[in-house]
Amino acid sequence: LLTASRLGEINQDLIRRLTNDFDYSIEYQDKLLSLSKSVANTTAFYILKAKDIATNVQEQQIVNEIISTATQCALATSQLVACTKVVAATISSPLCQEQLIESARSVTRSIEAVLQSCSPPITIESSYSELQEAGRIVRKTLNEFLLHIKLVTDSTAANSDRIISPPSISGQSKLLTQRIIVHDEIDEIDEENEEKYLDESIDQILIASDRLFSSVGDTAEMVKQAKILAQATAQLVSSLRQQAETVDDDTNQQKKFLSTAKMLADATAKMVESAKACATKPNDTQLQYQLKRSVEELRLATNMATSNHIKRKVFKRVEQCAKYCASYATQCIAATSSTAMMHKHHQSHQELIQQCKIVADIIPKLVQCIRSSIIKPDSYAFQNNLCHTCEDFLSPAMHLTNLIKNVVPIIHDQVQSLHLTNTSKQLTQALNDLRICLNRAQELCNSIPLDIESIVETIRLLETELKDIKRQANDGNLKIKCDETIDVYSLQFTTICKQLNAIISQLINSVNQNDEKTMELSIHDTLQNLRILIICTCSIIAISNDRQIQESIMERLHDILQRFIHFICEAKKSIQTTPNEQNKLSNIGHDLSSALNSCISNVTSQRYLNEAIKHMSEYVYTLAGPFDRKLPESSTTSDDISRSAAMLNQATHDLVISTHTGGTQDLAKTSAHFSHAFGEFIDNGIDFINYQQEDEKRSRLIISLKNVHTSSNQLLEHAKSMSVEPTTNENDIKNQLANAARAVTETINDVITACLVSKSTITIEHIECDNAIREMETSKTLLQQPILQPCANYTYFEALDSVVENSKRLGEAMTHIASASKNTNHQLFIQAVHDASKAVCRLIESSAQASYLIGVSDVTSTKGTDAIVDQILFNRFVTAIRNACSDLSNPSIDQNDILTLAATIAKNTSALCNVAREASSNTNNPMARRHFVQSAKDVANATAELVRTIKILDSSYTAENHRHCIDTSRPLVQAIDELYTYAMLKEFASIPPTISSAGRQLQEPILLAARNVVDGACRIIECSKALIVNSKEASLWQQLATHTKSVSEAIKRLATSVKEMTPGQQECERAVDELRKLFQEVDKAIINVDSLRKADKSLQFHQEQISSSSHFLTELINNIRQSSKCEPECISSYVSQFITYLEPFIHHTIHYVSYMIYRNEKIHL
Repeated sequence: LLTASRLGEINQDLIRRLTNDFDYSIEYQDKLLSLSKSVANTTAFYILKAKDIATNVQEQQIVNEIISTATQCALATSQLVACTKVVAATISSPLCQEQLIESARSVTRSIEAVLQSCSPPITIESSYSELQEAGRIVRKTLNEFLLHIKLVTDSTAANSDRIISPPSISGQSKLLTQRIIVHDEIDEIDEENEEKYLDESIDQILIASDRLFSSVGDTAEMVKQAKILAQATAQLVSSLRQQAETVDDDTNQQKKFLSTAKMLADATAKMVESAKACATKPNDTQLQYQLKRSVEELRLATNMATSNHIKRKVFKRVEQCAKYCASYATQCIAATSSTAMMHKHHQSHQELIQQCKIVADIIPKLVQCIRSSIIKPDSYAFQNNLCHTCEDFLSPAMHLTNLIKNVVPIIHDQVQSLHLTNTSKQLTQALNDLRICLNRAQELCNSIPLDIESIVETIRLLETELKDIKRQANDGNLKIKCDETIDVYSLQFTTICKQLNAIISQLINSVNQNDEKTMELSIHDTLQNLRILIICTCSIIAISNDRQIQESIMERLHDILQRFIHFICEAKKSIQTTPNEQNKLSNIGHDLSSALNSCISNVTSQRYLNEAIKHMSEYVYTLAGPFDRKLPESSTTSDDISRSAAMLNQATHDLVISTHTGGTQDLAKTSAHFSHAFGEFIDNGIDFINYQQEDEKRSRLIISLKNVHTSSNQLLEHAKSMSVEPTTNENDIKNQLANAARAVTETINDVITACLVSKSTITIEHIECDNAIREMETSKTLLQQPILQPCANYTYFEALDSVVENSKRLGEAMTHIASASKNTNHQLFIQAVHDASKAVCRLIESSAQASYLIGVSDVTSTKGTDAIVDQILFNRFVTAIRNACSDLSNPSIDQNDILTLAATIAKNTSALCNVAREASSNTNNPMARRHFVQSAKDVANATAELVRTIKILDSSYTAENHRHCIDTSRPLVQAIDELYTYAMLKEFASIPPTISSAGRQLQEPILLAARNVVDGACRIIECSKALIVNSKEASLWQQLATHTKSVSEAIKRLATSVKEMTPGQQECERAVDELRKLFQEVDKAIINVDSLRKADKSLQFHQEQISSSSHFLTELINNIRQSSKCEPECISSYVSQFITYLEPFIHHTIHYVSYMIYRNEKIHL
């Protein structure tokens, strides 16, 4: 530090001797140096106070901590003074300004660290107050120091007063200084004392209430925080009364201030009484939760009493932080663009470019929302829109900074690397600041009850957006993102409509129970889901080419928005009213739910399936009869029945596959094909019935055809449910669809059996062969196109083992077929045909899974990310808890069911908390980690209280205890709803992998070989069908031998293709070649260790690059080791990244060695 100070003095003297018109006067620099020394002097006094406290502390560990923090504070101050001496002469440089500001922030943080280490009960109150006063003096001098720097930033950025300034160096320093001020890291020197005390009181209430919530179970700590709350609220009430006295000329405003002060005083008195009761009985958990509830009411009263003041302050911070985020994101994108071509790793390059595009698309909307919020600062609609847009911006922007962090080690240009690192750090800091402000703003928006005017304004704003979407659609100006598909947004659209239906029911129940709190939460959820619905609609309309669908969805959605305005306004009026008014609300809600369901039916996939169901319903009357008897022989033969049966069976399996994949265009074709095949099969069956003379056969055929109609209708209904969420992991839905498809096949086979039973030439062996061929042909459809989704739960090696195992079973089955045909063994023949069919189906499944894993493993394919939260489990547990709480609130509940409900609630909340804690350990976001832990704690505490009241209800079943039990269940429902809403955010969901065109080409040899196996197996079954009847025909045996040989060769090609394409083989070979080259470079450097030429970059740059690369290499080594054991499909990507980071690591290490002095150290490194 002494050397730096001396260097600064020499540098300052040198600059002064040079005539530089762009730097500031000597007087300005002297004042800056003087202010830095003032900071040093006040800090020295502050440190002395801290040391005095340390001398009076008995515990050595605490003494060491105080001395350590005081030493760090002194060091930070010395660094500030030294830094000022170095950069004072060039203070006009934004980088110099930034360095000074960062040094000042270090002093501020160190002051806070000293205060924290000396906080009571470690020290007595008087000494701590003196330390606080000394700290305020330091902050005041720091404030003067920073305001002096601000003179430079204001003059260099005089023209930067727009909402979003273009990213420039002059504007950057202003942003940095303002960001420090806007987040209360220093206090404005001219801030009015009244507003300052008001802010301090509010902040103290929020902090103390948070600490009390997290201390449930510790009575002493809860009472302590309650005392702090009482003092803070008393000061807040006093401030409100003083404000009422200053507005004597405005009677309404004065009454408003006095009424809010009274409301806050009453809530404080209630909280004090609860605290006293809790202090007298410290082990009574009921009193603890009563205190917690009173503090919640006090916090809500604080938000309501100071809502306008808090809202203006909080949203001003959000606006400022959003400005900085937009500016820094623009700088980041520009810096990324200039370095994009320096990346050697294809995958990271593509991900970075794609993420830049995503962030760049959001920035204009963010800017527009900031402008709207500034223009209308008191509008809930615009403030809410700003919050949601900022939330949409956070996740992709944070992902961009993570990607930049990953690519920095492989950028060799020092200037570009440092520039990209700095812009990324600035964006990360701005995003963290925005996240903090946004959480407070969202809590504020959700805690304040909405008036009807704000609700109507918010929905009207959504209507305006819908009209803009319609106008842009008519003009053809709606933009489509490259990765958007109608299936994704159709799925999201139907999901949101279902959520809105659930919210409507919840809102009606809350009105019926006069529960205003739940009603307000439901209204907030409704507005949020309506916004998402508009976004999905925009994407669907932009992608869809069907004008009818576009017009229908927009018209119905416009009607839904109008109905929601009427419904919510009626709900606000119906609370605390007569049952007749509440029944009216139920009728409105029922009509609204019907409108939502009607809107779902117009989504593309649902529309096609509805058309198929409508076409099928026409056959109900046809199958009802009567059926004419016709004497001449029927024109419909058994071959026609078999052909139409095969067509319907094929259409069934095609429909199931397209429903699983979720492709709207495929679903349109398969549903139309299924409808046509069904109609032809039924028509052939009815024609066949008309020419049957035996009543028993006619009756059997009629019943069989009706069963086909019923099973086909059920299949379409299950397909509708599945198409809403094709990627679901719910086994029940998938199993229901698969069972429905099997039911269709079974009823088809019943019809065939009924039609063919009179034919003496048809044997059961033929029927079994036909069924096997149909089954294999149906399974073959899975191999007709590239496999883009997993087909089974196999890993690669399990899929390989399955291919080998089922190949052996198929070979054995073919041998048994030949043997049974030769010996005319009908029983063995049927079993062998069945075994061959099953072996082929399993072979298809394992081959498809292997090809999927091979495609994913290609370097050019994009690797997906695992979900941080298991959202399906979350949904299951939350639904079970909600249902149990709903049953508990039923007035006619049986006393025997009470303990069962308690067990259900306890079991599911425990599981929910475990999932939340697991999510906390999976995320790297510290705020998300804390949020999950705290939410799990809230759920656990609320559950414990509810279970306690349920036990009381079980032991003494009275109306009062039942009402108390219902009241206790509401905090639990609220806690799980808050946790569920947070856990369902996009940033916690998984991102599926995408297979590139190169990866699809790798799949083709496997798919081709598997198709050849299926074709050969079908030919063998077809040939054996004739052999079992005529085993002496030599030509048939020749054909069977030929087909068997072709299947054997196809099986060998399949197994060989799967083995040769083991994921990671080629990448590992290339990596070995690269390692040999790097090894040669290291050998060469060792030989020439004494004559290594120093690089043109600094030693510090090489150190930073080595440190950064080694961090990624360590992670990749663990990933490679893990994937080698059980995830070979990931090896390609990990090995490729490993070599990408290893190459610069070696080069920077060699350059670093060139700066070393001692030969032994060089050789060792």
